[in-house]
Amino acid sequence: MKTLVFVLIVITSLDGELVKEEFGAWRDVKECIFFSRSLALQNRLPEQKNFPEKLKTILYKMPIKAYCVPKYVDPETTTIY
Repeated sequence: MKTLVFVLIVITSLDGELVKEEFGAWRDVKECIFFSRSLALQNRLPEQKNFPEKLKTILYKMPIKAYCVPKYVDPETTTIY
């Protein structure tokens, strides 16, 4: 029986081409979002640390994009966090 999880998708640029990869599977979307936000916000400029999140995404171009998508997986063959 398949289980609904949330998979972390990371998009990076390698030699001008976008590379999309899947990492991990989480039961709770909030945990997946924690990791996606950590990746996406890790390279913020120090002077932006107190800016509201909404402004940070506008002011600084992220080197990577990360987000979570729902997906059905087999729990016997997939590690679920």
